[in-house]
Amino acid sequence: MLVWAFGDGDYGKLGIGSNAAEMRPVAVEKLTNLGIKKVAAGTQFSVALSKSGVVFSWGQGTVLCVFSEAEVETESEMTCIAVTDRLTGHSDSVRFTNQPQPVAALSGHFIDDISVGAEHTLAVTSNGDVFGWGNNVDGQLGLGHTNNVRVPQLITRLSNLNVRRVSAGRSHSAAWTIVTSEPGATIASVPAQVPPQYTALQDTPNKLLHNRLLLLNNFSNLVYTSWRLLDLRPNQVARFIRRFSQSPSLQHCMQLLLVFPPPRRTSAPLTLVRR
Repeated sequence: MLVWAFGDGDYGKLGIGSNAAEMRPVAVEKLTNLGIKKVAAGTQFSVALSKSGVVFSWGQGTVLCVFSEAEVETESEMTCIAVTDRLTGHSDSVRFTNQPQPVAALSGHFIDDISVGAEHTLAVTSNGDVFGWGNNVDGQLGLGHTNNVRVPQLITRLSNLNVRRVSAGRSHSAAWTIVTSEPGATIASVPAQVPPQYTALQDTPNKLLHNRLLLLNNFSNLVYTSWRLLDLRPNQVARFIRRFSQSPSLQHCMQLLLVFPPPRRTSAPLTLVRR
């Protein structure tokens, strides 16, 4: 399993051991065979997450230079009195890096998900806690202040809310939680009873519905990432509908999707059909 990087290499954000730009994909050797399942790119830094729950980051990030208050007439006369590396999540000992390194502050946690904005990063643990670091000038880290954060800090306002996914924008963030305490509910996100209008599902055990939902969601994700390979010409779509419209199993799946819609959708295939 390999991670590939290409483009602007300033500050070592490609993770290939140099600051050179690459016009073609180059393998990030330090991440070879580490089971990387997700990568994300910020402005001058990059982040990767492995299947074993380890977060790696590299690149310098934006450098914030704080100047003295003394009045100066030209920029050349300014004196930089502090430099802050805001984005990578590493301590001072690994401030500049052009190759991936584990984020030490998260070493005691299994990370399930990461999201990277322009200059900040969010990480979700297997326990549902969220850590954030980086640029916080607009409060995008959710820590109750606007100070930049160099190493990961726990976002206490999201503790005990069972956060499962996060999303980081340019200067704002969002988190998605799962409620598991509904009366009578035995499986997260699956209600205790199926609505009566969905007759095909009434005699199906909740556990089985849950397993089928996972299967359908996985199928939805596969279609989402590969729909460009499908033959979506109108005559082919009509043929598919005619062939399977009378299938009891298909009707069951359609009702299941109506009750529990998949979390990710795309309208792109429908747009192609209309054309």
